Amino acid sequence: MGRTSWQWISVLTTIAIGICAGVVLEEPDCPPGLPFVNCTLSPCDVDAAVCEAFPDALCRADYCGGCVAKFYDRHDDGTEVHCELDVGIICENKNTTLSCVDNSHVMTVVSAMYGRQSDQVCRHPYGQEKLHNDTNCSAKNATEIVTGLCDGQYSCHPTANNAVFGDPCYGTYKYLEVDFTCDLPDAANAPISVLGPFIVVFAVCLSLHANNLV
Repeated sequence: MGRTSWQWISVLTTIAIGICAGVVLEEPDCPPGLPFVNCTLSPCDVDAAVCEAFPDALCRADYCGGCVAKFYDRHDDGTEVHCELDVGIICENKNTTLSCVDNSHVMTVVSAMYGRQSDQVCRHPYGQEKLHNDTNCSAKNATEIVTGLCDGQYSCHPTANNAVFGDPCYGTYKYLEVDFTCDLPDAANAPISVLGPFIVVFAVCLSLHANNLV
């Protein structure tokens, strides 16, 4: 049976409201562990959707795993920027590169926390208090996971989401906090780029010594 004119008006009105409100009408291809969320309002359309570290960054809504405002470099829109002023903080469903300033040093992970221990860190653009109220929330295996990803590396690129760490507090907007130091690499486990100059010099010395013995 075909739709009546009033039914068509209702359908078109719903679509129009959805478009105006920022509702995602076409489900994106989300990665495993991050289900599509049909948000009633685009997280980029609220006043709180700002990027502190890069105020002119371009906001793009991401509906995989939540209603997330992600920010990208306007001059290179394929590069996501890290908006948090603290380099060790990564808001839920975002990622960034953690690294040592001195590229001769490697990372040693001291601790990592995925959850929420402050109601002021990584505020969701929607600003709903229920998203931030649980401040006694942390995944048990966060330090172990981040250590496996970052320890002994010059840089690493962790993603803060439930697919990686599990969900320690359902309904709370979470963040990953990583505390790490930058240290000279252990020679026994140093990457080849650090040992390279030593290996070359050592090989030359051996060669010269061998020639002197002939």
